[in-house]
Amino acid sequence: MQEALVRMMIRMVESGRVADEFVRLGIRAVIRRRLHNEDGTNPGSEVVAGRLSEGPVVVHPDLANRQHYEVPAWRCSPRAASVADVLDGLQ
Repeated sequence: MQEALVRMMIRMVESGRVADEFVRLGIRAVIRRRLHNEDGTNPGSEVVAGRLSEGPVVVHPDLANRQHYEVPAWRCSPRAASVADVLDGLQ
């Protein structure tokens, strides 16, 4: 039941039926819950945190740069039909 609700909400967000402000609130709530659940009792969490704090910010910047693309401004206008149309325009 909960999975079906999550899938429905994702479809609503992706179709543009949910205002950005509510999407951001949802993202913040998910992050807050995950941070709260990560209370340090997980033995692997300290190891991962240590590795992340000691390592580079970007492991392979050349790969990230190759994947970067810019969306034309007209695709971001209120007249853009849907997320799918925008993504189709990038190919």
